[in-house]
Amino acid sequence: MVDVIGLMQRCSLYLLFLHLSTFSAHYGSLRRFLLMNMWFLLLLHSLCTSAIWNEM
Repeated sequence: MVDVIGLMQRCSLYLLFLHLSTFSAHYGSLRRFLLMNMWFLLLLHSLCTSAIWNEM
């Protein structure tokens, strides 16, 4: 059986960590931090989606 729920929980843990680190970042470097995180979020999102599709 496909472990989609476990996969989604792992992905949401990464997202939660990113959000927490974003809020704890200083305001001066917040814009650059968000830009770097945006690419990482897109990459993570595509990785999670492709992993789910591969296991189906």
